[in-house]
Order: sequence, then structure tokens, then C-alpha cells
Amino acid sequence: MQQGNFSQAVSFGYSRHSDNDELITEGEYRPLFGSDVLTYSRQSIYDQETEAFDLAWIFGYRAHKRGLIYGGPFLILGDLSGQEMLELTVTDEAGEVTSRQDTLNLDSDGKLYGVNLAYEYKWDFGMLITAEVSWAKFTWQDNSNSDASVGFIVGYTF
Repeated sequence: MQQGNFSQAVSFGYSRHSDNDELITEGEYRPLFGSDVLTYSRQSIYDQETEAFDLAWIFGYRAHKRGLIYGGPFLILGDLSGQEMLELTVTDEAGEVTSRQDTLNLDSDGKLYGVNLAYEYKWDFGMLITAEVSWAKFTWQDNSNSDASVGFIVGYTF
């Protein structure tokens, strides 16, 4: 490996995942204004399917024989479909039961985009160390969040 070499690559990924579950939560609580202790039962049943496409453009530069600088932009597009059925049952101290059912539509889509930069140093005997910084912005429906991270890897290749 020669110092000064430039390289680039394109990475494409696809994932699809189906999931369903049922969760029942029971407990007691005392309202802020009132003396009755209420018991409740919340049942949540959901069925969902997610699909994601991942695209990255990776640039590399061999800083010296053992050191590699690499990174680039990335984009992940996602799609979620499914529904969640909720049932909430509340029983007051007098034994009066109130029940409410609702179905939530989970159909939505979103994206994650960002950039990363890493430096990898590899010794002749296979051990390597990598330091990476990344920034990403996540947007799903009306929600948005961005974050930065720093990571370190110590590894060995055979």
C-alpha cells in the first residue's frame, strides 16, 4: 500500500423487517386531585413492517503506509407500515369500569442523512485502531433530531 493513494466506493444496502407483539401493563395510581385509587390495565397490540434503503459514498486517502483517512456522506430512507391497537381499562374504588379502545395508524416514512470521517492505523502484525467522528440528522414525519458522535475501535485482522 502506497502513501498518497486516493480511493472511493459506493455502498448500497437494503433491509426489510416485520415485527408484532402484545404488551399488557397493569397498575394502580392516585389522581393528583382526588382520593380514589384507580387500577388500570393497558393492552397494546402492534403489527409493523419496516423497509430501509442505505446509500453511502466513501472516499479514502492513504496518509502513509499504515494510516488511512476515509469517510463521506450517507443517506438512509425508511418506510414504516402497520397499526397499533390500544385498549385502556380503568377501575375505580367503587368497582366502576371505564374502557377505551383506539387504533393508531403507524404508516409513515423518514430519512437519516449525515457524514462521517475516520482515521485508521494498522500495524504489520494485524492490529489496528480506528477513531471516527460522525454527524447525522434524523427526520421522521414531523419529528427531527440531529446528533454527533465519536467512536474508537481496537481490532485485529487475520
